[in-house]
Amino acid sequence: MTTTVNTMNTTSRTCGTTRCPCFRAHRECDPELCLRCDARNSNREGGCRNSAIQHMRHKRGVIFRSRYGLGFYLSESVREGDLITEYIGDLIYEATTKSRDPIASHSRRQYMFKLNSTFTVDGGAIANVQAHVRLVNGEHRIGIFAVRDIGAGEEVFLDYGTEFFQTRKKVVVE
Repeated sequence: MTTTVNTMNTTSRTCGTTRCPCFRAHRECDPELCLRCDARNSNREGGCRNSAIQHMRHKRGVIFRSRYGLGFYLSESVREGDLITEYIGDLIYEATTKSRDPIASHSRRQYMFKLNSTFTVDGGAIANVQAHVRLVNGEHRIGIFAVRDIGAGEEVFLDYGTEFFQTRKKVVVE
């Protein structure tokens, strides 16, 4: 028996906002359960705004030298809340992260995110995107989302947090 999740007055216009029950629960709309927002066909203009990771609606961009090394510059304008890209890496056990600590300490860099259902990277004063963990069709995945409107040609900045230049930052959200 299939249960429809999206039975309230949720439409594609409210998906990706706090009026969407899926968005509030830190998950993307399910194409099998969220029928009113048409998450299954959300690649069309005006479709569900809370299913971008599963439909791979990444933004186009180019990599150039920047003030901070190599930078990612958008080739198109984006709206606040739009998915820029998915953060993809190896899914590793906690024991493996401990073996990588000496390398992170030596290089004084740490790029690992600890997966859980509500983790959010804190965007600093310069950041224009944030990382959010979303439950997508039963899997935890990390999306990089715009925190404000960003124009074409603008560089994307993600704040990795205060411990990025030190050692691994453990974040546990309960």
